[in-house]
Amino acid sequence: MDRATICEKLRRFTVTSIYAHGSREWRAGRFNLTTDDSTENTIIDILDTTTHISFSTHYATRAIPRHTHPHFELMYLLRGRITHRLDGGNVTMGEGDLLMIAPGESHSVDACSEDTIAVNIILKPDFLSPALLRSLAPCGSIYEMLSGGRGGYLHLSARGSLEAEHAANMLLSEFLDPDVLSAELVKCHFISLMCAFYRAQAGGDGRVYTRRSDGHSNVTFVLSYIEKNYATATLNEAARQFGYDRSYLSKLIRRYTGRTFIELKHSFCVENAKLLLEETKLSVREISERIGFSNVSYFYEVFGSECGMTPSEWRQRHACLSPGTGDGRCNG
Repeated sequence: MDRATICEKLRRFTVTSIYAHGSREWRAGRFNLTTDDSTENTIIDILDTTTHISFSTHYATRAIPRHTHPHFELMYLLRGRITHRLDGGNVTMGEGDLLMIAPGESHSVDACSEDTIAVNIILKPDFLSPALLRSLAPCGSIYEMLSGGRGGYLHLSARGSLEAEHAANMLLSEFLDPDVLSAELVKCHFISLMCAFYRAQAGGDGRVYTRRSDGHSNVTFVLSYIEKNYATATLNEAARQFGYDRSYLSKLIRRYTGRTFIELKHSFCVENAKLLLEETKLSVREISERIGFSNVSYFYEVFGSECGMTPSEWRQRHACLSPGTGDGRCNG
């Protein structure tokens, strides 16, 4: 369904319209639709108030007073301009903009012109499943908000992005013309829309991760870097590789994981030290050097903090050494 058709259909709605994502009616393709031939307006009844995602047209030529929602609210603007007044400031949306508002965020909406066309999307917790959130993990601030890592609001602009417009069209087409597949396709198109907006925010040059061509602007990949380079990883090098300011990256890691860079590095070091203690005959000093500790006393301190015992005590409890193993490893 193209943008002109979508706008025309949305203009005909005279009441808030919500499709019941996952409901029996949705899956069976049965809807309670009534048409008033005299006005050519379509009224769509609310099918289920317990849906995980709901869509509604924004039809408010009068101002909407300050209010809050218990769930995530997203507004996508297809035509016109709309101003939201939030605690963190005022946001004026233009065509193609997306506004994401966290649960409990107080806001009001100014009156808009009659030709304004916008869609509200309400996301309940069950829609934001771990599997869906994992798909959005590369999307930086979008993932951070939807996973509960930040409150407030996020104003995203994708004006001029054909990819974002196409993703929005696909999502809204499932709302306007649903069938038995729509419940699953809505999830797919929602992910596509979030990724398209993140790509547009990142620079619109065809790369989701634009800080370096060989890196990623996402904590998930920074963690992967630490895991693979635990013996030599440094915050300065991670910031250089992924194009972050050192101080900002440090705060970002802490915000996502609850731990500092050095705490994460030590965690990976200790995990690898455990394997070496269990599976080799290497001395504690040799192991400490292999995992990046030049000071064996400091290694003892870190290991004790992580495990509650010394490396030697860990080896005694967990070692699988077999007599006669000449290569320093356990026999299979």
